[in-house]
Amino acid sequence: VNTYTGGLATPHYRALARAAGLAHGFTLDVLLVGWPSEDLGGLCEKAAASSGMEGGEYLLPLLSEGRIRTCTLNHLLTGSHEEGHLVVTTNDVPSSIDPSGKGRICALIGLGRHGLPRKVIDSIADRWDVTGLGTSLETSVAMGSIATLLGALE
Repeated sequence: VNTYTGGLATPHYRALARAAGLAHGFTLDVLLVGWPSEDLGGLCEKAAASSGMEGGEYLLPLLSEGRIRTCTLNHLLTGSHEEGHLVVTTNDVPSSIDPSGKGRICALIGLGRHGLPRKVIDSIADRWDVTGLGTSLETSVAMGSIATLLGALE
């Protein structure tokens, strides 16, 4: 979930490249929520060319397979989507979910310094602290931890 104001910047491209590597490695999909881009193909091409991050080489193949998608935050929160069971990833509250019994999970991660917006946290019932200890994680570390745990569920 994009929490930056303004347009696309280096953090977006790096996060997308990292997410692509994780999606490829753990057979997951990537959902970009509220990203400031109407051109998903162009976004993936630019991220692949400019990120300098491992994972960039998987962007275009994942895109062609339909495994990278976008939606608006309002679309996601209205429930008119097929992305799976929405789960807020946070260290602020105890987990209220064990993802192993929920089927397809859509774990929401905030891209930005302040994590997920309050609107998202208040709109989604299930919380997931992947550490189980209330430990705050940097975005890319959280992405890797979540991918590892979700990948193990398959």
